[in-house]
Amino acid sequence: STNQCVSTLSFMNGKEVDEQLSSNMNAISCCTFVSDNLLLGFNESIGLYDIHSGKQVVPFYTSAPTSSTRLAKCTKLRVIMQNVVLTGHVDGFRVFEINSGKEVLFVPSPAPHSPVVDLAFDSCSGKVIVGTEDGIVRVWNLKDQSLSSEIHLFTDKLRALCLGVEDVLFFGGKSK
Repeated sequence: STNQCVSTLSFMNGKEVDEQLSSNMNAISCCTFVSDNLLLGFNESIGLYDIHSGKQVVPFYTSAPTSSTRLAKCTKLRVIMQNVVLTGHVDGFRVFEINSGKEVLFVPSPAPHSPVVDLAFDSCSGKVIVGTEDGIVRVWNLKDQSLSSEIHLFTDKLRALCLGVEDVLFFGGKSK
């Protein structure tokens, strides 16, 4: 296992201001801020870290009925409510409570071997928009975990998506 670290730098002068936040887990694959904490996605786990001490505050774990609590590689993190984070993985997407690290929901990908590249949440409709490496954008109803639509626009990997105002979806990739 390799030692990974994230340094805290001042944007004003580029100098390091805190001790390094380090971990003995596999490579960091994504990150986002949650208040004064940093939520880090790794190859096999997710954790919430205090940005001042570098210590893990909350480990995230899967509620899958298996002997392993390891997660599939995390590819994207989106905070969608004060205590809720939506996470994209190589095997689908998950919803976690941030304060406890508890997995609330897992929706497996309908396209095996097509990792989640990006995702968004429409709080008005309760829909999750998921873009995967197969170039398809899928819209999921979060309440009943059903697939409401698929958008086939890309011949290649979807690179990014963003939900704008008035339900306008912006995305990037190689089009057909």
